[in-house]
Amino acid sequence: MSDAAKITVNADNVLQNVSPYMRGTCIEDVNHEVYGGIYSQMIFGESFQEPATPPVFKHWEAVLGTWDVDNGELIARSRYSERGNISIKGLDVINGELSCEMLFAPFAPGEPGQDGHAGLMVKLNDPGIDIHSFRCYGIWFNPSAKTMRIGRGRGGGLDPYVETPFDMPTGQWVTVTVRFAWASLQVLVNGKLVGRHFEFNEELRSGSVGFFTLNQDVRIRNVKLNDYQNTRDFPFDLATPAEGVSRMWRPIRTGSAQGSFGMETDRPYHGTQSQTITFTAGEGEIGIENMALNRWGICFCKGKGYEGLIRVRCDEPTEFVVAFQSEDGSKTYAETTLTAAGGGEFEKIEFALTPSADDKAGRFAIGLRKPGSITVGYVFCQPGEWGRFEGLPVRKDIGDVMAAQGVTVVRCGGCLVNNPLYLWKDMLGPRDERKPYMGSWYKYFTHGWAMFDKANYAEKMDCIYIPSISIDETPEDLADLIEFLNGDETTEWGRRRIEEGHPDPYDWKIIEYGNEQHVGDKYWARFEPGARAIWGKDPSIILVIGDLYYGETPDKPDYIEAGERLSSLTIRKQIMELAMEFDAEVWFDVHISADTPENVFGLKETAQFFEVVQEINPGAKMKFAIFELNANNHGIRRALANALSIAYFERRADLVRVVVSANSLQPDGQNDHGWDQGLIFFNPYMAWAQPPYYVHQMMGESYFPNLVEATVDEPHRFDLLAEQCKHDVTPDVGQFGTIDVHRESGLFGLDVIAMRSDDGGELVLRVVNVAAEPIEADIHLSGLIPAEPTAHVTVLAGDPDDVNTADNPENVIPQETDWPHNFADGCVTYTFWPYSLTVIRLR
Repeated sequence: MSDAAKITVNADNVLQNVSPYMRGTCIEDVNHEVYGGIYSQMIFGESFQEPATPPVFKHWEAVLGTWDVDNGELIARSRYSERGNISIKGLDVINGELSCEMLFAPFAPGEPGQDGHAGLMVKLNDPGIDIHSFRCYGIWFNPSAKTMRIGRGRGGGLDPYVETPFDMPTGQWVTVTVRFAWASLQVLVNGKLVGRHFEFNEELRSGSVGFFTLNQDVRIRNVKLNDYQNTRDFPFDLATPAEGVSRMWRPIRTGSAQGSFGMETDRPYHGTQSQTITFTAGEGEIGIENMALNRWGICFCKGKGYEGLIRVRCDEPTEFVVAFQSEDGSKTYAETTLTAAGGGEFEKIEFALTPSADDKAGRFAIGLRKPGSITVGYVFCQPGEWGRFEGLPVRKDIGDVMAAQGVTVVRCGGCLVNNPLYLWKDMLGPRDERKPYMGSWYKYFTHGWAMFDKANYAEKMDCIYIPSISIDETPEDLADLIEFLNGDETTEWGRRRIEEGHPDPYDWKIIEYGNEQHVGDKYWARFEPGARAIWGKDPSIILVIGDLYYGETPDKPDYIEAGERLSSLTIRKQIMELAMEFDAEVWFDVHISADTPENVFGLKETAQFFEVVQEINPGAKMKFAIFELNANNHGIRRALANALSIAYFERRADLVRVVVSANSLQPDGQNDHGWDQGLIFFNPYMAWAQPPYYVHQMMGESYFPNLVEATVDEPHRFDLLAEQCKHDVTPDVGQFGTIDVHRESGLFGLDVIAMRSDDGGELVLRVVNVAAEPIEADIHLSGLIPAEPTAHVTVLAGDPDDVNTADNPENVIPQETDWPHNFADGCVTYTFWPYSLTVIRLR
């Protein structure tokens, strides 16, 4: 018997049609995909909604949050979903005792932010550029809920943690002490032991100490740290006071100019505040500057035109300048003087700038050079059409790379829609007039590049566009949405669409209702009237239920307890019955974690979920979608996991119509929200593809609609692995897992899927090799005799952790060759590279 694996393909046996919409991309703004990314807006913090930059401390480093110092006391203002942390600079302690006095502010009955936490952190690592990046052990107190959490913190919360009852007093000073040593934590309040925690994590062997807040105001004083060698005080002394400048901006002071800054809250242009700049005396300039996303710099191109607008208010006519400058302000590449007319109302002033030099990390500046005062409410600046994709407000280099990916679906969804202020009518009108809102991933979102901007982009890419809408939309507004999409000039909302610059109806076929919702009574109470409003206007629209991840599913339709988050199937039955009432179609969106090939979380469970939901109401028009293939890496291992997952759902194309990978984009070095899964990376001056991107591209270039019979048999490999196990030898299955994992999944080395053209003249064989070594396979082909002596072969391969970087953006790219196949009696041998996706195209 041959040692080679055996791949058998019968091109005559067409199993089913395969949807062309299995290679979609999801834009969510999880990692600032939009602001600082695909959106052509160069300013980050355009509406000045971020709180003022915290003061600079001598001993402490503040990351987000709003911090003040009063008479030696640290004041943390952190209500309304704002997180913050502050820690001692340059500290690395293994064992010690942290003590302080804390005063928790009470909440008034019914006041927002009842579920607030504040507390201490020890062994803190990676405070990073954002609250979402830190790692620590944390002790969180929730006075409103009368609980205390102790556990391991990562990315903005504690997970895992233990929650116990504890009534933290409010409105009075209490002494809190944390003793930490190796694997032990002890928590004392006013000298009484109130909690313990035991865990050793090598990553958190040592670190700094500090404080955390979320939705809870607190005051802190008398911080002492005893590292069992000495006791040190860490006062909240300031190196420089706060300037009163919104956090994504910085103050400018030149020459002898005197002036001040402040946050205008009485009559802001947008949201809760606007920025004031006041020049009082002297020579020079008083102003502010912006350096884009998390201040990584703005890219300027010499001799290219840029355009913008600014919303300014002042009482008297006032001159000010806007400029492109180097990072430190020592060079000015372009500037123009603007005049605000005065009168006490915000006015819109447009400007144009053309830089005299290139700079990959410059800044945008606004300044006063003579006495006067202005309040700035909004700033917009973008490249001219030369730097935008198809004339849209889309960054051209990112738009070009995404267009070349070959995706067929653009989904606009994710947790950003799970917000009561994510409302479609707020996304209309001039972008400088659209309201900011509290986002799920970033508190200070605005709708500058929102639902319909993304739809216009998808149209230019010739992709299906699938938006997610908030379950908090009213039925009346949802009926208006359908009229906006489809109506003509004789309807109110059809006229509004035409006025918005889209004369033709939007061709939306699919709309998702919510995202990762618990599909229970609360969801149904909102879905039913919303669905009636939508289907009552257009029953041809497919509504998608924003369902969940599942790691456990029921095995029969009447099963009630099916894992932590799937409590009942009753609501799904009611949803399908409602769809039948309108003769409409409904889908269920289930998300998958495709991190590595051996750990594609939820595939088996999702397949079981499919079967059970089908049985609930067999007469309903019902399908499934996978709107998020998620991961926590962007290397070869994720690329292969994506390839396997997509192939899995292609085999279930009778039920699954769309598969989408998240996330579309990720800023290089600014991944401040935890997920590390961007298909395309970018910085201020370039964009490049990661290995999972090329999976979509390869599939798109080799798509045929007919799935044909293809099987793989690896008896020699199975026998070898089994023999290794019998002799207690670690099986050689590469870096992806153990023999047990692969035996359960049926995945020992190769996964094979085959598709053919409608006329039967072309065949594509797509093979994934998850093994650490090359695998030789005998390919047995029937139903097609290749007329051409060579086959076109495309291979994506590398080590599991291989990625592409700004310095080496083509480290991992597909390799294309023409292979003289020499088929003899329908048989040929081919060797598949380790850790690879191979596409063989035969004609």
